[in-house]
Amino acid sequence: MKTKSKYALKIMKWEKKQNRASMSEMLKNEIRALSAASHPNILKLHDYSIREVALFDDLSSIDVSFLALEYASNHDLSSYVYHCGRFPEQVARFYFTQLVDAIGHLFSKAYSHRDVKLENCLLDADFNLKLADFGLSTKVKTCYKCVGTYEYMAPEVLKQADYNTVPVDIFAVGVVLFYMTTGLMPFSRASKADAYYNKVIEGDWETLWAMYYSDDPSISDLSNDLKDLLEQMMS
Repeated sequence: MKTKSKYALKIMKWEKKQNRASMSEMLKNEIRALSAASHPNILKLHDYSIREVALFDDLSSIDVSFLALEYASNHDLSSYVYHCGRFPEQVARFYFTQLVDAIGHLFSKAYSHRDVKLENCLLDADFNLKLADFGLSTKVKTCYKCVGTYEYMAPEVLKQADYNTVPVDIFAVGVVLFYMTTGLMPFSRASKADAYYNKVIEGDWETLWAMYYSDDPSISDLSNDLKDLLEQMMS
């Protein structure tokens, strides 16, 4: 017996003229990256249209674009850590491996994601990770624009100078791993005003771990191997 496939529709309305260029570019970025990718831990693109007309019951209409994406029914990693608490290292290792495999596949296709975060790590019906939201993805390896999400942003992105997009993705994966295993974000915002972020910039992990343990003594049970991995990814 055949079952109906489920899709998630991502619809963009074309409203303000000043936003059209950036929205169009992000949409095209996502289409290009997802069309190039073919990996079990990257959300599949089933169909898309750059410009369609959506009709309403009153016969009014608006211009829209849409993506028909693989349906990930079990929310995202952020939801599970927030509601259930930090993951045991064995569970975190499972999702970390899937995320690294997805990012590695992107790199093999010459793409960088540039917005890796927990909210973009969706979970399918079998609780496997599906990396999503490729609007900021690029094939440009040397970039100068400050893009991404501040809670996951590597120090070099803030310097307003050329930086390599590959280590930026690796840094963000480190932030994801940190949150999965501690239930804490390593810093509140990528800013020199953030005391935690300053220690990341300085590479002063001894002081950082002391600060984290003060915030939550229970995370002092993290393995040395895990801490070493986190320090390397975020340095």
